[in-house]
Formats: sequence, C-alpha cells, structure tokens
Amino acid sequence: LILSAQQPLSGAALVLGYDPSVLQLVNVAEGTALNADGVQTSFSQRVDASTGQIFINATRAVGASQGASSQGALVTLTLMALKPTASTQLRVLSITPTGFGGAAVSLPTPVQTLTITGAPQQ
Repeated sequence: LILSAQQPLSGAALVLGYDPSVLQLVNVAEGTALNADGVQTSFSQRVDASTGQIFINATRAVGASQGASSQGALVTLTLMALKPTASTQLRVLSITPTGFGGAAVSLPTPVQTLTITGAPQQ
C-alpha cells in the first residue's frame, strides 16, 4: 500500500479487510514511507485470520525533527489464494494518519477497495 503524504506525517494506523475463505495472509512487512530518511520507526501488526482483518500501526520515533513527507510503501502484504475465484477484494476499513507534532491530517477520499482477479497458481 503506497502512502503519498500531502503534509508531514509522524504515523498511521489502519485496518484492512479481506475474505479469509479466499485469501490467506502470508506476511505483513513495514514499508519505507515513514523511515526513508533514516528515522527509527515502530511497526506493529496483528492479524485476525478468522475475520480477515489486519491491524497495522506505524509511527516515527518520538523526537524526530520532522515528519515523513515522501511517497513510498507504508506496508507490503503477501497474500496467497486458497481457492479459484473470479475476484476478491482487499478493503481499507479505516485509516488514521497522524501529522507531525500531532497536527490534524485531512484525507482526500481514498480508493478504499482493491479488486483482485485471477486464479491460484497450480
């Protein structure tokens, strides 16, 4: 998931959803959007495989002299298809960015659903 910040950010919390009968989450990895300038970050994730929800929190270290303002991957997900299907979705259920110094962050209407098409590898 690519983050394109319009203002400096110190972190983001998000919840993603997927259909656990169709997809299996294999890995959640921190992207470089918040630490591209070398600032230490904290990244945590929790997966509820039974409901298909991924809870992610990423923040820059307290004391960072500025917020992250570059475009880059906030998180990289590796998913595996469990069965053939015409399509399925990965949904952004919520996202809460935190601006540098606690500043409010306004969000444009984001693309909230990604449709995944194809069949599993055989």
